Amino acid sequence: MSLAHHLHVFGPLIFPLQRAALLKKSILIMSSAPVQAACNLVYNLSVLSNIPPSAAEMAGKKEALYPLRPLFNVGIHDIDNLSQLASKSKPQNSWIACSTDDILATKSKLYDVLVELPPQTSDTSAARRWPQIRTSTGEDIKATQRDLRRYYTLKRELNRVQHQSQTYSDGEADDSVDDNQSESAPLVPSLQDKNADPDQYIQLEGESKLVEPSSWASIAYTSFLWWASAGEKDTLLNDEACQDARLIDDLPLPAPSKHHPGSGKRRSSAHDELEGINLRSQSVAVILIAYAHRLTTLVMETLTEIVEAADAEAEHGNEGTVTIHSEDLRRMGLDEWSKSDAEFVKEMAALYFGREHVQTVGRTVDLCGINVC
Repeated sequence: MSLAHHLHVFGPLIFPLQRAALLKKSILIMSSAPVQAACNLVYNLSVLSNIPPSAAEMAGKKEALYPLRPLFNVGIHDIDNLSQLASKSKPQNSWIACSTDDILATKSKLYDVLVELPPQTSDTSAARRWPQIRTSTGEDIKATQRDLRRYYTLKRELNRVQHQSQTYSDGEADDSVDDNQSESAPLVPSLQDKNADPDQYIQLEGESKLVEPSSWASIAYTSFLWWASAGEKDTLLNDEACQDARLIDDLPLPAPSKHHPGSGKRRSSAHDELEGINLRSQSVAVILIAYAHRLTTLVMETLTEIVEAADAEAEHGNEGTVTIHSEDLRRMGLDEWSKSDAEFVKEMAALYFGREHVQTVGRTVDLCGINVC
């Protein structure tokens, strides 16, 4: 149920973090005490690192199917054990853990990805602070522009489920909730946040620190489409929206439990409200796990088709090079303009299909035979 909380904490950063888990990166999460929320994150990411059974059958390297090993809370006394795991470069030795010992963050050879959670505070008036995700070499990991758009789409759907699942002691839903407010409210608001100003959720605070800036190539290409054919740019966005809708469609949701007045002693409103929050948290958790698995399956299916096509070419005497085009990245639900997503696909092909030599081909804009971008 803590998945709803983590989506709210990470925002669109949850997507590159899940991709790191799929690549079996050793992930160290730095947190302040208490560590319950961080340990929940460790468990949730180990679940999201799993390859769904239908997609696991496509993998050429079965040893890569091991989920991340959750070590939960570690300290300086675990340095020797982590060093031994780091010396064995196998997917089954990858791990995810949290710690309050800052000295572990300085041991960059122990981990692949470092996640620094913001301090836990009850001051709602303070400026929003986001987690920081970096590689062991100190390079910042940010969400892509595609991740940001996906996050907004997913958030709207989750808020819809939130208000549909909300129940009261008399078994009736609250009809006074405005549709516009439902899109801007937190996914699963706590009791003390119930009356918080919803405007803070309309746009992400500090969005530029979370998301990669639009590349010059993407700006030039979309601007060219708008100039050459105003409809084609809208078509690309519509295709993206349809893909997101298919990922969300028919997700399994738990049926809401309603209280019947004649079934026994009337419960307190506080008890009913707490039960409603727990129910909405369960709904969000079910959606997020299923959604993440569908995204993973989408990547694995597309990679399988590309690898099989390359193998077929090799059988006919051709080179059989695994080439991933921008259209393929779009089919995977990734950002065709992002270098980090291109590297992610290359690593996925190497990890799950044993293909070390993979090339990506992006979109180009030619004017009068001259390559512009």
